[in-house]
Amino acid sequence: MKRLFTLLLLSITIGSFAQSTQRTNSTFGAGNLVVFRAGDGSAALTNAGTAAFLDEYTIAGTLVQSIALPTTASGSNKRLICSGTASSEGMIQRSSDGNYLTFVGYDAALATANITSSTAATVNRIVGRVGSSGVVDASTALTDFSDASNPRGIVSTNGTDMWGVGGAGGVRYFTFGSTTSTQISTTSTNIRSIDIFGGQLYISTGSGSLRVASVGTGLPTTAGQTITQLPSFPTTGSPYQFWLADLSASVAGPDVLYVADDASGTGIQKYSLVAGAWVSNGSVAVTGNGARGITGSVAASVATLYISSPTNIFSLVDATGYNATIVAAPISIVTAPTNTAFRGIDFTPSSIAPLTLKAFSASLVNGKANLNWSTTNEVNVNGFAIEKSKDGSNFSQLDFVAAKNATTNTYSYTDAIAATGTVYYRLKMTDKDGSYKYSQVVALNAKQSIKLDVFPNPVSTTAILSHTKADNNASVKIVTVDGKTVASVNVQVGATQSSVDVSKLAPGNYVVVFDNNGTKSVAQFVKQ
Repeated sequence: MKRLFTLLLLSITIGSFAQSTQRTNSTFGAGNLVVFRAGDGSAALTNAGTAAFLDEYTIAGTLVQSIALPTTASGSNKRLICSGTASSEGMIQRSSDGNYLTFVGYDAALATANITSSTAATVNRIVGRVGSSGVVDASTALTDFSDASNPRGIVSTNGTDMWGVGGAGGVRYFTFGSTTSTQISTTSTNIRSIDIFGGQLYISTGSGSLRVASVGTGLPTTAGQTITQLPSFPTTGSPYQFWLADLSASVAGPDVLYVADDASGTGIQKYSLVAGAWVSNGSVAVTGNGARGITGSVAASVATLYISSPTNIFSLVDATGYNATIVAAPISIVTAPTNTAFRGIDFTPSSIAPLTLKAFSASLVNGKANLNWSTTNEVNVNGFAIEKSKDGSNFSQLDFVAAKNATTNTYSYTDAIAATGTVYYRLKMTDKDGSYKYSQVVALNAKQSIKLDVFPNPVSTTAILSHTKADNNASVKIVTVDGKTVASVNVQVGATQSSVDVSKLAPGNYVVVFDNNGTKSVAQFVKQ
């Protein structure tokens, strides 16, 4: 970070800070940070009910806005306050699809004494959800969540399906708008933070012999799930939020773990997944009573972390990569106002629909695999890791294709190694914030031969044709279903792929004919 920004707010009164920055319904800025803040600065924090805020900052540390969470009921919205001293509350998380931030608090009046010991049936636990518009929905009131203890964190895939944790009751699943939840695991009931990476549910806790662990397999929604400590991860320490990144092309899935820890001298811990075990890569200290929140992004195998402590927000650039000791020191970019405390942190939600993979296919051309795919809604997409497997289960990265980040995109890639037997391919589609998802797996048999393949299908502008090696006088014709030729192009000698502009064709069904010096191949496609 070349420049550090000092908050001008330090030169004015805390009351003026609260009054001048509490805006509501203001659209979040793309790529900014949101931190959960306890307290309005008017008085020292106590264990009583306290006003809570969502503070938006740029990644350089400039305050953008502060959204006050409701302290009075309005319509379907309940009150959503927090304890002033429960440092494990407010573990805010962004949903897997990037469209929402979720968090949890209490439906109680400000200054309610000993609020963390209240019963959930009397003082409902309120789930907050906010999208890119900045409008807070606090209508979900749970009567059985973190009973007689403090609610801490909520994570969601899509703003509807949700998993939550707190000081009691273990991991719980519910849908937005519900009044009750399902306890899906009893392995550990006192849990601090919860998140989803690579389609797997994880938690952190400072209780018992668990610290950072997976919950069941994938995203479970039913009772009886087992919480399993990550292999070789230490059973000591005091973890809060955590963040998983994929920094190695040779290790499938997330392979580097960063943990916010408030134990003395630890701050941010780094681990790498080596031969199935999580190996320590050291730690760096964080000032301000230890780290509580963490999030990050990845670009070119460099992880940029954003960390919250009760008193500060820090940035940290870890350029050492996979299975290398973390050495960079956190740099403070924000100082919390007096009589307030920062809790969890994450990136702002997006108003853009997530990346959509419209089509993905593999075809055999001259003994080599030709991969084609098309997408829509590419916004802040990093690119596509092309992964290959011989058994359909164990994949390794073959190459990486950068995203075009246009509205509609088509891609083509040829595996330089000739196919033998059956090979399998998939795409790992990564966003610039480090999140990712996989395509379906496509199989290719080296014994099969291709005569003609059209991609994408349906097509709107350009049809890409894969065909056998073109001889002299090879051509491609586009024909209507009633036999009328509407387009025709010559094919270069030796080519195995051609393209035809179909943008001016009327929507409907068409036939493409590849005439290879008298040998014809036929395929059909749909013009959008």
